[in-house]
Amino acid sequence: MKLWIEVGDLLHYLAHHNRPSGIQRVAFEICQALYRLDPDAVRFVHRGAGPREMVKVDWSRLDAGFRLIASVGAAPPAPTQEAAAFEQAAAPGDGFLVLGSPWMHQDYAQTVRWMRDDLRLRFALLMYDLIPVRHPEWCNPAVIAAFTQWHQSVLPLADQVFAISRATADDVVAWA
Repeated sequence: MKLWIEVGDLLHYLAHHNRPSGIQRVAFEICQALYRLDPDAVRFVHRGAGPREMVKVDWSRLDAGFRLIASVGAAPPAPTQEAAAFEQAAAPGDGFLVLGSPWMHQDYAQTVRWMRDDLRLRFALLMYDLIPVRHPEWCNPAVIAAFTQWHQSVLPLADQVFAISRATADDVVAWA
């Protein structure tokens, strides 16, 4: 069995910012820890052009890019991407883990349904907070709408939900 970790938002953030934020640091540290536990079983992907396109990302390039931007604030090198079809490499029973915030993809529920229903992967999601829902006064209206729609469509599809704190877990349970 393999664990496929979505790193698309991490790659996007690192390409457009000169320092990682807290979410990117947490996502990277979890990726690193899981990869060190079993490098043969952990794989990294990002969503491609459509809901049924996942592109593999080489860990060594992701690791080097994160370390470069975290230490000196320089633009990371582009990660090497494998063109091999994700659906040929993934197997029923594998896990798909979202550690970041890919809610920029409003059709992400289609991606999750494809993985769960067609590829028979298990889907897990890490929740940081529900600030756009709980405190909309702190957020841009477009962010609130995108965040809310994404979570309303994706959260019910999760086989497992992780939270960064008991307070976040309680908020997610109450909201869901």
